[in-house]
This record gives sequence, structure tokens and C-alpha cells, in this order.
Amino acid sequence: METRLASPPDADSLAALHGESFDTARWNSGQFAQSLKLPTTKGWIAQDQCEMLGLILCQITDDESEILTFCVSPRVRRRGVGSALLATAMHTARSLNSKRFFLDVLENNTAALALYKKAGFEPTGRRLNYYTHHGDTRDALILSLTL
Repeated sequence: METRLASPPDADSLAALHGESFDTARWNSGQFAQSLKLPTTKGWIAQDQCEMLGLILCQITDDESEILTFCVSPRVRRRGVGSALLATAMHTARSLNSKRFFLDVLENNTAALALYKKAGFEPTGRRLNYYTHHGDTRDALILSLTL
């Protein structure tokens, strides 16, 4: 597995991969392409040869950074893909002198919560009724990490 920078030409493949994890809440190609054109947006793709395994897209500034979206293909979860992508994003944020990293996560996404806890993120807030998941509204936990 290797990790590489994402760019606007990857938008169609990123949208397809995103759809595997987020179904109706998935981003479309245009959203990925436009986000990746912004100077503060950085994205990485984990891939094995030509197959995309996961992606992480972040807004990174010299003050605060935020994970905009992050997913790993259901076929390869729990194999270190998410950890590798998160470590790459955190390393880049640190190298660009970002001081804090934020993210939102579905309150009952136990696998993601375990990954973030292992990386040092801590709960700092809650967004009520933030996500719609299979017709239900669910809260998001806001997690943060001091870099």
C-alpha cells in the first residue's frame, strides 16, 4: 500500500470510493474537484497498485485544521489503511504549523472513535442531530487534538 496526494483529476474515483462508505451522504465528483482546487485543502489516497483503498480530505491552515471527509473501502477496513491516512494528514498539519486538528464523527461509529482515540483525539463537543443515518438523525461528536 502507498499513500499519495489527491488532485482534481482523481475526483471521479474519489466520489466512487466515498459512495461505498456514505451512500446517500456521499460527495459527488464536483465537490471533490472543487475542494481539491482550494489552496488550503489537502487530500491523500491510499492505494494498492491501481485500486483506491481509502481517502482523507482536510482543510489545513497555520492555526487550525479539520478533517472534511475520511473513508476506507469496506473491503479493507481494519488493515491499517485509515491509520496510515490519518498519520499522513496529522504529519502534514504539524509540518505546516497547524496548532489544532478537529473532526466530526457519528456518535456511534465505534471503529472511527477507536482510531481517533488511539491517535490522541479527545471529545470537545457535540452537534445535535447533525447526521442522517438510515432515516434517523444522530448526533456528531466533535473531536480535537492539539498538535
